[in-house]
Amino acid sequence: FRAAVISRYGERRCCLCDAPPEVIEAAHIVPVSDDGSDWGGNGLLLCRNHHALYDLGRWCLDPGQLEVVPASGHDLTSLQVQRSNVRHLKQGPDPVALQWRWEKWT
Repeated sequence: FRAAVISRYGERRCCLCDAPPEVIEAAHIVPVSDDGSDWGGNGLLLCRNHHALYDLGRWCLDPGQLEVVPASGHDLTSLQVQRSNVRHLKQGPDPVALQWRWEKWT
């Protein structure tokens, strides 16, 4: 899965910050436990911190605007988000997967 996500996005860096490559992980948008696949479009490259915060529901991506939306009680600064959207990616994440995650999150 990790290789497929790196191949999709082209470089091993967190899509939200400038963490070093050694701490980059592939995060499932739709978790495998919810029938998510290991296809690269169902993933995001995130540092360990942003991956954990994503899995905890502290932030989500707006599927229409690709903006990072913090959970209530949080903001981008407290989440240490340096890039407020993922429109800089050479290929975006799968819109269907993002919509699924958004609906579960909101």
